[in-house]
Amino acid sequence: MFSVGSGSMFAYGVLDQGYDWDLTDEDAQELGRRSIYAAGHRDAFSGNTINLYHVRENGWEFIGSLFPCDGVMRSDSRNEQETMM
Repeated sequence: MFSVGSGSMFAYGVLDQGYDWDLTDEDAQELGRRSIYAAGHRDAFSGNTINLYHVRENGWEFIGSLFPCDGVMRSDSRNEQETMM
């Protein structure tokens, strides 16, 4: 688990609170979303679009795009919106 950039301190606050070795994939992705949202929402220099991927040994899977400024997670593959918070 790691975070880089000017919003890292905000992301680590969420990651440290919610991380557990036994997280399911879904729980880990949700934790990632919340930490990215916290970084983007609290840090004026963080970007406004983040692409979330699940990286595995055999490749990666696109999960969706996160827009911290409006608190919405959009998944292009499922054309759905999920409001954060």
